[in-house]
Amino acid sequence: MVSKQDPFGSFSAQDYLQEYYGTLGEENLFLLSFLHRTYELWKPAVLCDIGSGPTIYQLISPSRHSPEIHILEYLQPNRKEIEAWVNDRSGFSWEAYFQNVAQREGLGAEGSAQIQARLRKSIRSISEVNLFVPINPSLIPARIDTISSHFCVESITEDPQQFEVAWDNLINVVPDSGKLVMSLLKNARTYRAGDKYFPAYPVDEQFLQQELENRGFQDIVMETIPAEDERDYEGIICVRAIRN
Repeated sequence: MVSKQDPFGSFSAQDYLQEYYGTLGEENLFLLSFLHRTYELWKPAVLCDIGSGPTIYQLISPSRHSPEIHILEYLQPNRKEIEAWVNDRSGFSWEAYFQNVAQREGLGAEGSAQIQARLRKSIRSISEVNLFVPINPSLIPARIDTISSHFCVESITEDPQQFEVAWDNLINVVPDSGKLVMSLLKNARTYRAGDKYFPAYPVDEQFLQQELENRGFQDIVMETIPAEDERDYEGIICVRAIRN
């Protein structure tokens, strides 16, 4: 998702999934907890997830309420991985994640299968997007009320100007009175997937608070967890906010 030399030509969806989601560790439990509590409060009618990567964990909790989820992702291998999961032919198992959310929702032994079915039904489209150019309005449903973006805008470039462009293009699609849900790497300069390293731009809580306030967001809630051992970032930041 870069406009200069693309460092993601060697990106492997499977390496990334195994690196960060192969086990349900403290970081991932933190993410699931934040998302569950967020979507207990917010019940999106139409949600657009921007920069999904090859992941679907971030859509499990909102699918409880949202019958319409749209996915925008730059890399074709990532889009194909999500399509494979939707068609029940992915080689990566999200079972532990669905079981965890099922417990949080108070569902029984059949909860995981039930939630997987509802998410597959909710995903309406998987489209290509490039955050370094303004997002085509046709990709954002007119009835959108929630934008989510996880480990995307800070994880696609190390260049300050490119980051600013991507940040602007992401924030600009959040509608008035719309909701924004994000997860970001804290103070990362790089991150790895398998034996490859990819660029990142450092952000922290102070930056996010100031940026969101300056752009008319309110009811900003932010939570942070330290990184697990041997990571290339300081921690993970989760944030939700409403555009005034």
